[in-house]
Amino acid sequence: MKLNIRPDNLLEYIAKWTLIAPLPLADTNISFINARIIMEAVHLGVFEALKDKSKTLEEIAAATQLNGHALRSFLGALTSAEYLTYTDGKFKITPVVRKWLLKDAKQSLYDQLIFSDIMWDWMTEMRSFLKTGKGLQYHETFTAQQWDHYQKGMLAVAKATSAEVGKKTPVPAGATQMLDIGGSHGLYSAEICKRHPQINSTILDLPPAVEKARPILATLYSGNNIQYKAGNALEEDLGEQVYDLVFMANLVHHFTHEQNLALCKKIYRALKPGGYVIIQEFLRPESPKSADQVASVLDVFFALTSTSGTWSLKEISGWQQSAGFSPKKLVKFLAIPGNAQVVGVKIK
Repeated sequence: MKLNIRPDNLLEYIAKWTLIAPLPLADTNISFINARIIMEAVHLGVFEALKDKSKTLEEIAAATQLNGHALRSFLGALTSAEYLTYTDGKFKITPVVRKWLLKDAKQSLYDQLIFSDIMWDWMTEMRSFLKTGKGLQYHETFTAQQWDHYQKGMLAVAKATSAEVGKKTPVPAGATQMLDIGGSHGLYSAEICKRHPQINSTILDLPPAVEKARPILATLYSGNNIQYKAGNALEEDLGEQVYDLVFMANLVHHFTHEQNLALCKKIYRALKPGGYVIIQEFLRPESPKSADQVASVLDVFFALTSTSGTWSLKEISGWQQSAGFSPKKLVKFLAIPGNAQVVGVKIK
């Protein structure tokens, strides 16, 4: 998937492809200002004010207690970005806002955009990271409030793929015990357990994550076959031949090659014969030439924030096979292109 400028007419198309238009300005100045406008529209309740009906500029200003003069330009930018429409003097939210950005939407990204406020400040550390190679290691510095925003933000992103993950995740026949490492809010465990009610899932995550995630899961899932265990997977003894399935989603991009290899070996020991290890991640292409832009940007982001980054299929499968696993078919997802499950099976 590529993030790109879309010309509105023939002249703009020609300007783009002949490089008459200064494209780097669109990729930098325009893009980061546009991103901030959308974030503030969420933060300040502009979209929520339009949830039930279209409104005039004056009505939106009154509902949000924002300055009318400032709001005029702001709403115009949101309209040009196709987050609002404007008809007969009134603004209305578009389907993309109704599906993704309202608080109570089923697949709402609202909390992720709230968390984006924290991530915005991280970007100022990019230059230092590029000079030193040292990432932020944000899990070590989060405040209690930031942990809360983080858990809710991850839940918001997971909602986009959770149903598809529940449907497509391979489960060994007769499986009853699952370990969800770094499972956070528990949505993936919940979706898998809904489809396989015989499974008991243990979510292993860091203590402050468990503290904030446990109440979230209680609102998502009413069953009694999911429980939390506070701990660090890199340090915990995972046991021997305990589980039928070990699941890790969006976790290994926080770890180094050595840590991931060691973790896969611990997982191999913890699995029963015939058990599966599933690593769900954005996959970095083997060559920059074929790079997916979303995965490539996330690779930089996770390198900045955790001194790691995304990993290629070859690298992830390599850890699994070095630990003793045999590879199974790659599982891909439609909802978020580039995100996939790398699956290994313990034969012996």
